[in-house]
Amino acid sequence: MYDALQGHKQVFEKCNLLHHDGGTWNYKWDLRGTWDFMSIDLLGSMGHSHKISNVLESFLWVLLYYILLYLLHNKFDELKKIIYVIFKQYTNYYGEVKGEEGKYTAVMTGWHIGFDAYPSLEFTGNKPLIKFMQKMLIFLMNCRARETAAHHSLVLLSIFPDCSDYIAPLMPPLPMQKERQDDVELLFKWALG
Repeated sequence: MYDALQGHKQVFEKCNLLHHDGGTWNYKWDLRGTWDFMSIDLLGSMGHSHKISNVLESFLWVLLYYILLYLLHNKFDELKKIIYVIFKQYTNYYGEVKGEEGKYTAVMTGWHIGFDAYPSLEFTGNKPLIKFMQKMLIFLMNCRARETAAHHSLVLLSIFPDCSDYIAPLMPPLPMQKERQDDVELLFKWALG
């Protein structure tokens, strides 16, 4: 997984190309993504353009999917439900297919796999993997919270342009794409180290 992450990083840095799918077995660079592993943003609106953060998030979903299927954990009885809710779920919203709800809920509330699940997801005899997944979920939750707060501030600015001197300083800084890439790489290095 780390090697694939490094490959994506090098191609982006050296060739300025972004592979649109962090999913498995996808060698086609122009595919929108593999549904099961697409980011929350891309599943929420097919109009979103690809960013590094979408690919980085895809790596988390690929990793979670395979460790749920192939490693011993305490959620085996709920496995079918978890796989459906996080990876397969979709709704048809006025002709646009969306599927972000399960992933969004897992990240923002910890439902099924995180801090709000009881019991939380644990891998038998693998505390570093548990810690890694917890840190990745916290990382994603933090990024989503910052993006949501910034979006709400922009909406307020559009509604109340006369209040920009008050609203603008309160806007949280958005995480930069490079910052996210470096953070995810550090999490992988920590887990492997």
